[in-house]
Amino acid sequence: MNVICLLSDTFRRDHLTFYNTFKHEFKLPNLQRFAEMSIIFDNAYIGSYPCMPARQDLWTGRLNFLRRGWSPLEYKEQDLINRLKEHGKKTMLVTDHYHLWQAGAGNYHYSFDGMEFIRGQENDNWITDTDVEIRWPASKEKLSRNWEKYARNTAHFSKEEDYFTPKVFQRSIDWLENNQSLEDFFLMIDLFDPHEPFDPPEPYNRMFNPDYTGEEIIWPSYGKADRYTKEEVKHIHALYKGHLALIDKWFGKMLDKLEALGRMEDTVFIMTSDHGFLFGEHNWVGKHSQTLYNHITHTPIIIYHPKAESHRVNDLVQMADLHPTILDALDVPIPEDIHGRSLLPAVLDHSTEIVEKDSIIYGVFGGAIYLTDGDWVFVKRPEKSGPLYWYTDTFYQVWDFGQNINIKETKERFQSYDHGRFEVNTMNQETLKDGVARSAKKTMERYQMKTEHELAFKLLHDELYHITSDYEQNHNLIDKYPEKVEFFKLKLVENLRKYNAPEEQYDRMGLKDHMNKFNV
Repeated sequence: MNVICLLSDTFRRDHLTFYNTFKHEFKLPNLQRFAEMSIIFDNAYIGSYPCMPARQDLWTGRLNFLRRGWSPLEYKEQDLINRLKEHGKKTMLVTDHYHLWQAGAGNYHYSFDGMEFIRGQENDNWITDTDVEIRWPASKEKLSRNWEKYARNTAHFSKEEDYFTPKVFQRSIDWLENNQSLEDFFLMIDLFDPHEPFDPPEPYNRMFNPDYTGEEIIWPSYGKADRYTKEEVKHIHALYKGHLALIDKWFGKMLDKLEALGRMEDTVFIMTSDHGFLFGEHNWVGKHSQTLYNHITHTPIIIYHPKAESHRVNDLVQMADLHPTILDALDVPIPEDIHGRSLLPAVLDHSTEIVEKDSIIYGVFGGAIYLTDGDWVFVKRPEKSGPLYWYTDTFYQVWDFGQNINIKETKERFQSYDHGRFEVNTMNQETLKDGVARSAKKTMERYQMKTEHELAFKLLHDELYHITSDYEQNHNLIDKYPEKVEFFKLKLVENLRKYNAPEEQYDRMGLKDHMNKFNV
């Protein structure tokens, strides 16, 4: 058996019509065709957030946000690709997701037998030519501060095939064509689209809002939606939908090639995403809202297996579960020390429960911890700014998204390093404001805690949502159901214990008394 995994960044679940909670129905016929012959997981959620923490969950099979944030793979930990190679499986990576080789993550590609990098996405340090004319499709204050780099990287694009989605799928198709005799392979396709910049080529850029005449806010900066007009927000969303339509077209080309090569008879095909995006919901454009709502956290997982009939699975699943699923599909032993559980039994037999999971947790390092049982979402906010430790045995660098290493702050961080961890909440801090420490410098820790600290600089309160009746999460019921809150706090402790969370997490989250109830 072979396995293909397509990870499409920022693909909102509700834009796929075969999921039931959509509001923005439009046709993606090739993804629909794929779903009709696949197993659809209805209760898939993020684990570690955002982009690279999610990939760390996939590569390691572990929930990492309780111990570290956006970071490289730890060299002492065995990852998915090494496990596959130890058992003679051929591995290939096709990607335009530059974070895989960028400073701050950097080593996710190391172990693959083959790699195909498509350069120039988003903030990729690529083209430096000074004679490139920079186009400004909108006012500078409405665009990302990194617009010039992207504009320079893509100035030579003139036709659809020059864009990133076509390139990624075409290189993947070429690899399949050139490796027809290969057996037991793993092909990882890490597609940055539909992540912003929302820059699809014609006709996709006009497909969903053809009468718009305003500024082209291709790469919006994150923040409150009311900074833009309603028409501008609508058009930002329309550009995103154009990206989805482009993905669907080239996904269809790949399905056609797999069918023509007979690979649908011997290949498991997984499609998923790391998170979603807000287009004005809760007055926000972007990710990193103070609360990570369902449109960010509820993700698609669709798995095709040639020996399985199409059906739906209601179990609670996460990115880390794909790690053992891939191992299982390729007949590689699943290690006991990972958090994920193989989805293959539920794929092959719709009556099979994957594992007894009555709740799961997810979140961002240093921020709130979220718990859901599929009907409710409980948001547990930190009650203190610390203690908080970053656990690592190999990486100590402070970096920013300009792909620069800050040597001075790295040295400061290393001074606090102690037995596999360093404290992240006491460095470079100003005085406490409303009970939350504000960092004086733009460091990686400050980014990781952005949902809690950066946006409001105040102690936020817990939240509770009944998502089966309020999927959009417009009604916080935290004061209405105190008994539910207590129950979910105990469930949260149960999950933290299961994942061997560091002791300080209980203190930071105000759960020490609840932890003690388990120790009686």
